[in-house]
Amino acid sequence: MPENNRIKKEYIPQFSHALLHAHQLLGYFLASERIAEMAAEEGFAFLGLMQQLHEKAEVRQLLVNIATNIRIGRDYQKIHYAVNVDLSKAQVGKLIEAGKQKPLALLEACNKIIHAIKFVFETGETRAVKNSYTDLKGGKIRLPYLKPIVHLSGKRWNTSLGIDVS
Repeated sequence: MPENNRIKKEYIPQFSHALLHAHQLLGYFLASERIAEMAAEEGFAFLGLMQQLHEKAEVRQLLVNIATNIRIGRDYQKIHYAVNVDLSKAQVGKLIEAGKQKPLALLEACNKIIHAIKFVFETGETRAVKNSYTDLKGGKIRLPYLKPIVHLSGKRWNTSLGIDVS
């Protein structure tokens, strides 16, 4: 078919996709501690295995999906509708670059998430629960869970993102 007869379909970004991913991300952080507590109880070890195998990778992917949806959506609005969605004023964290700390805007946070070389998740440890497994020394097993704080690193920068789950 000649080039001029082809139907061109372009990707139209939907901010609703970013909202869906944000909802899923919130679910991971809100459920992480409870799942870890359940996994420490006898009979639920499979939950701990699933959590340890998949949770961080899923959260990392959701963060990248949210960041790319926001960036693509912003660029699309700018190009096709001459609307400049200003994401530079919404502060979402702090950036440490060359030993100096400065506020981190939403747009810059999206860039950092997309280009991060390393994601380090803050974790907590479950309390010992009744009927939980014991370790070789007879102590109650405590399992890690995700806290809503992610540390990102690039070649010359570090930043921490606190995801508000309140």
